[in-house]
Amino acid sequence: RAKQLILLAARPGQGKTSLAMDIGWHVAKNLDEHVLVISLEMAIEELTERMVSSIARIDSKRLKHPHLLASLTHQEHERMALAMSQLRDSKLKINDCVGQSVSQIASLARRVKSRDGLGLLIIDYMGKIRKPEGRGFNNTNEQITHISNALKELSGELRIPVLCLHQL
Repeated sequence: RAKQLILLAARPGQGKTSLAMDIGWHVAKNLDEHVLVISLEMAIEELTERMVSSIARIDSKRLKHPHLLASLTHQEHERMALAMSQLRDSKLKINDCVGQSVSQIASLARRVKSRDGLGLLIIDYMGKIRKPEGRGFNNTNEQITHISNALKELSGELRIPVLCLHQL
């Protein structure tokens, strides 16, 4: 829903990023909305590879290793090419910007919204958002509270849902 901040939290390796990317793909492809994924941890190439694997229904391990990649069938190559084409032409955009603050993320989201429209903002992940300069936080809880409040305000300003991943 618009103006909603959704926090998706789990331990490392539980599939937060995969679930968020699947949600983003669904919104971009099936709901025809622009989706901006801001990855503060993974590179665009890694996320793109994961998306192609998911869309083409090919085990991602087979795309990572040259000897397994060479074993792809003709049908799998066709599915992979189609997936890459669909992803390239989709309304899902990935930005890998390490060390961004909430204000930098907000600025980027505003630009995308004014240029293309924006239906969903996904941030991976909260723990990697740079804390604001000159703000003395006494503990991690205060920092998380500040960041989540700022993201909630951004969600209201842009009138979009913001899905933010967090590691437990």
